[in-house]
Amino acid sequence: MEKDQEFLELEKRIASLEQEVTRLKEMFHEKEAIRQPIKNMAPPPPASSGETQHKSSLSWESLAPEPEETDWEHLIGRIWLPRIFIVVLLLGVIWAFKVSIDKGLITEPVRVLLGFFASGAFLWLGDKQVKQQRHALGQVLLGGAVCLTMLTTFAMHALYDFIPALPAFLLNVVWIAGGMYLAYRYRSEALAILASLAGCLVPFLVESQEPSAWLFVGYEVVLYGGFLYFALHRQYIMLYLSSSTLLQAAFAAYAIGTLGDIDILAAGSVAQYAILLTCFLAHRSYTHSQTGVLFACFLLTLLWIHGGYDTTSVQWFLLSGFLLHGFLAIYFWKRNTKTAGTFLTVASFSLAFYFTHTIDNQPLIHLVILLEATAAFYAGIRLHSRLLTGSAVVLYLFGSLSALDYSIEQVISTETALWLGLVITFYSNIKVAQAHITPSNPNIFTVLYTMHTALMLLFLTRETNALAENLSFDMKHLAVSFVWVLYAVIAVLYGMIKKDARSRLFGVILIFVTLLKVIFIDLPNVSLLFRAILFIVLGGIGIAISRLFYTGDKDKKQNTISE
Repeated sequence: MEKDQEFLELEKRIASLEQEVTRLKEMFHEKEAIRQPIKNMAPPPPASSGETQHKSSLSWESLAPEPEETDWEHLIGRIWLPRIFIVVLLLGVIWAFKVSIDKGLITEPVRVLLGFFASGAFLWLGDKQVKQQRHALGQVLLGGAVCLTMLTTFAMHALYDFIPALPAFLLNVVWIAGGMYLAYRYRSEALAILASLAGCLVPFLVESQEPSAWLFVGYEVVLYGGFLYFALHRQYIMLYLSSSTLLQAAFAAYAIGTLGDIDILAAGSVAQYAILLTCFLAHRSYTHSQTGVLFACFLLTLLWIHGGYDTTSVQWFLLSGFLLHGFLAIYFWKRNTKTAGTFLTVASFSLAFYFTHTIDNQPLIHLVILLEATAAFYAGIRLHSRLLTGSAVVLYLFGSLSALDYSIEQVISTETALWLGLVITFYSNIKVAQAHITPSNPNIFTVLYTMHTALMLLFLTRETNALAENLSFDMKHLAVSFVWVLYAVIAVLYGMIKKDARSRLFGVILIFVTLLKVIFIDLPNVSLLFRAILFIVLGGIGIAISRLFYTGDKDKKQNTISE
C-alpha cells in the first residue's frame, strides 16, 4: 500500500511537471511571436559571396519612404497653365481695346467703366474658383483684378485727365489695401508679393508737376513697414525678401529719374534699416534670411549715405553704427552666438569704412584693416558665424591685396609696418584656421603656408634692398642671398627643435632656390670675388644643414610632411 501511494504521488508530480512545461512552452512561443517583428526590422546582415540573402517583408528598404514622383499634370495643368494664359488673356483684351479704340467704337469713359467692370468680374471669378478648390487659378484671377484696377486708375489720371493726382494716388492706395486683404483672406503669398510690387509702383503711376521727395520716401517706407509686418506675421519669407528689394529698387529708380534728392533717399534707407533691425531683434523667425537682408541693407545704406552727405556726416554715421552694433554683439555674445556674429559683421564693416574716411595715411589704413580683419576672423571662428568669418576674409583680402602695391623705401616706415603686419597676421590666421577648421581638402593648408613663405621672402627682399640702398650692386645681391639663406637655416633649426617636417623641408628647398638664384641671377652680374664668396657661403651652409639631419634624433624619421 505504501508503494502504491508513492506511485500515485509520483504520477501527480509528473503530471504537474508536464503542465508546467506546457505552460512554459506557451510563454516561450508568445515571446518569440513578439520578438520576431523586431528582428525582422533590424538591418539585414551583409550578404556573403556565394550565399543568397532572403529579405523579410519588414526590411529597411521596405520601410524607407519611396521618392515621390512629380505630378506633371498637376504642375502644368493647374499651376502654370492659368498663370501663363491669364497673361495671354490680358494681352488679347488689350489688343481688342486697341482695335475698338482705333475704330472709334469705345469712348474714353466707356474704357474706364469696362476696366473696372472687368476687374470686378476677375474678382468674382477668382473667389468662385478658390471656393471650388481651384486655388492656383483663383489666385491668378484675383491678382489680375488688382492689376487691372491699378491700370484703369492710371488711365483715368495720366491718359484721360479725368481725376487729378491726389485722388488717383488715394485710389491706388485703396487698391493696394484690397490686394493685401485678398492675400490675408485667401492665405496667398503670391497675392501679397503682387500687392507689394504694385504698391511700390504707385508713385510712378501718378503724374505731379512738383513731386515731393519727402512724400515719396515717406509713402514707400510706411508701405514697406506694413508689408514687412505682414510677412513676419504670416511667415512669408519670399514677401520679406521681395519687399526689401523693391524698396531699394524704387529708391534707385527715383534717383535715376530725378538726378537729385540723394540725401532724402539716404534718410529713407536709414529708416528701412532701422525697421529691419527692430524686426530682427523682436522677431527672428528665419534668422538666416533676415541676417542676409539686414547686412545687404546696411551696405546699401552706406552707399546712399556716402552719396548724399558730406564726409563729417558719413564719419558720424559709421562711428554710430560701430558703437551700436558692437554693443549689440556684446549683449548677444553669450545669449545667441549667430546673432552676435551678425552684429559683429556690421560693426567690423562700419569700423573699416570709418578708418578709410578718417585716416589720411593709406598704408596705415590698410594695416589697421588687416588687424581688424584678423580679430574679426578669430571672433567668427569662435562664434561659428559664417557671415562674420566670410566678411573678415573679404576685409583681409582688401587690406592684403592693397598692401602688395606698396614698396619699401625706408627701413623704418609705415610701409615696413604694413608688410610686417601682413606677414604676421597671415601666419596667425593660418594657425587659427588650422586649429578650428577641417577643410574638405587638407592640402589647402600646404598652399597657404607656401603663400606665406612667398610673402616672407618678398618682404625680406624688399627690406634688404631698402637697407642696402647705399651699397654697391654686388653687395645688394650678396645681401639678399645671405638673407634668404639665413631664413632657410632658421626654418631648418625650427623644424629640428619642434620636430616639424614641413619647416625642415621648406628650409632645404629654400637652400636650393637660393642656389638657383645665385646661378641664374647673381652670377652674370657680380664680380668673380663675390661669386667665390657666394659659393663658399652656400656650400658651407648646405653641408652644415645636411650634417644636422644626421645628428638629429632618431624619431625624426617618423615625422612626415602631413604632421
